[in-house]
Amino acid sequence: MSWAYNDEQNNAAKYGYLYNWETAKKVCPPGWRLPTKEDFHTLLVNVGGLGNSQERYIALKDFSASFAGFRFKENVYNGIGEQGYFRSSSARNDTQTLYLLIRSDKEQAYLF
Repeated sequence: MSWAYNDEQNNAAKYGYLYNWETAKKVCPPGWRLPTKEDFHTLLVNVGGLGNSQERYIALKDFSASFAGFRFKENVYNGIGEQGYFRSSSARNDTQTLYLLIRSDKEQAYLF
C-alpha cells in the first residue's frame, strides 16, 4: 500500500508516496533494492562516524533527502518537511523495518 501525506496528492507530487514495508520491497526499479542495515551503517560511518548524529545530519542533508514525514496507524501522519524515514530491507523487530531517520527539526541522522 502507498499513501500521499495527509491523503493530499500535492504532497505526493512534492515528496513522493509513503509505502508500507511490503510494498517498498516490491517497487524498486529493476537493478535497485532497498538498502540493508549494513548499507546504512556503512553510509553513516563514511559521512560522520557513528558517534555524532549532528555531523551525520550535516553530511546527509545535501543528498537531496526528502523530508516526507511518515504515516502510522490509520490516517495519522507526522513530520512532513522535517523528517525523512528511509526504509531498509532489514527488520528492526518482528513487525517493523529498520529506517535511516534524517531529522531537520533536530539536525540528527541515525538508524531507527
